[in-house]
Amino acid sequence: VRHICSLKSPALAASDKHVAAFDIGGTVLRVADFEGNVTNMDTNGTIIAVTMNDSGFMAVTTTETGYKGLVTVYNPALEPIYEWYSGKGYPLVARVSPDGRSMAAITADGDGGHVRIYSLSDKTEKGSFAAPGELLVDLGWMDSGRICAISETRAVFLEDTGEMVGAYDFGGMYLTDYSFGGSGFLTLGLSKYLSASADTIVTVGDKGELLGSTEPDSALKYLSASGKQVLALYTDELAVYSQAMNRSGGIEDVQSLKKALLRPKGDIILIFTASAQIEGL
Repeated sequence: VRHICSLKSPALAASDKHVAAFDIGGTVLRVADFEGNVTNMDTNGTIIAVTMNDSGFMAVTTTETGYKGLVTVYNPALEPIYEWYSGKGYPLVARVSPDGRSMAAITADGDGGHVRIYSLSDKTEKGSFAAPGELLVDLGWMDSGRICAISETRAVFLEDTGEMVGAYDFGGMYLTDYSFGGSGFLTLGLSKYLSASADTIVTVGDKGELLGSTEPDSALKYLSASGKQVLALYTDELAVYSQAMNRSGGIEDVQSLKKALLRPKGDIILIFTASAQIEGL
């Protein structure tokens, strides 16, 4: 099934149930299931971010007249179940917890970044975290129910009340890539130089503790983590590691490979220029 729409700044979000194609800075949002059905979910406000969790919940962050922004949460049936109108800061991204009961959003204002946490059954704020003078760029939910928020200099780990339980400082290195997909850990690609590839790949537990690290010999193109494994796509090979960053496998022929995603089953989706395939390890 083919569906054609015009996107100036295209982006994708996906779950086990749906794939969303949307236009950052526009209003086009189309959601398709894996049977080829496409739902038009175009927005009134300008789209800032769209995320999906593995359970199929979707959070759509848009601009909204009279407010700093709006986050709308949809259930796996693509029905709107929650709206949060932000009056305190500009929302940058929001994500729904794995159990579908809570939502966390990053906002930015003149004082810095904030994480704001809400129960989807209550309009009252459940908790918050402030990072004065710091720009938070993304967040993810951990298996433990904790939240990890990433800035340009560190990753902070929070309870769902907003209480910080740990942090991992980048030590002056630059963030090049990251993945929240690991079971109980965060994966980071860090570089000594602003415009260079990662010099180090690290895994970090949900209290900010270092679990493992490796120094790649080739330029890193993409990171993906799932379960207790980490996938690193380099310019000349694909490598799979344990969460302690001990190598456990890989693929050498990656010349035409554009992207690779590690799945919970342990296999890999290989994405080429005009095709995709699933490869077992």
